[in-house]
Amino acid sequence: MKRSIAVSLVIMGAAATLTACEDTTINSSVYTSVDECEISYDYSRERCEQDFAEAQKAHAKFAPAFKSQTDCEAEFGQGKCEPAKAENAAAASSGGSHSSFVPLMMGYMMGSRMGTTDRSMAPQALYRPSNTSNFVNSNGASVASKVGRMTMSGRSEAARAPVGHTKSLARGGFGSRSMSFAG
Repeated sequence: MKRSIAVSLVIMGAAATLTACEDTTINSSVYTSVDECEISYDYSRERCEQDFAEAQKAHAKFAPAFKSQTDCEAEFGQGKCEPAKAENAAAASSGGSHSSFVPLMMGYMMGSRMGTTDRSMAPQALYRPSNTSNFVNSNGASVASKVGRMTMSGRSEAARAPVGHTKSLARGGFGSRSMSFAG
């Protein structure tokens, strides 16, 4: 192979790699209810309802689970936790009669890539830890401090799909580095 062709192929490969790594901007919104979403006029009622239902399914499956209600309430506040549903990966893996507790879903996030109306991010359930005014997703990433529109990087932790937790968390475990995740 000629040297000029080899160099051209290397340059083309590098350009393709850089294009693939290009960051995208996601137009997203945070709402606490379907009605709040509809009132914003950013989305149709149908889209608000559909994304809320998907966020509820994600909540049932991916919500951070705690070994006890006390541990959950230490992170999310008194009266802001409920028994985990069977779909929750942490509850399912705990086995036996041991029940897990998850925070109440306090809102949801929906979004699409800049310049499109198609979804580029699955709707996510959001939670509010007691020590902050920020909404966080099931991975513990801070999403927003208020409802409404926002933009975020496609590389943001907040834009990443939820990850199933493989075990219940002990007190102080949510958002910590010691969590185990399903791969």
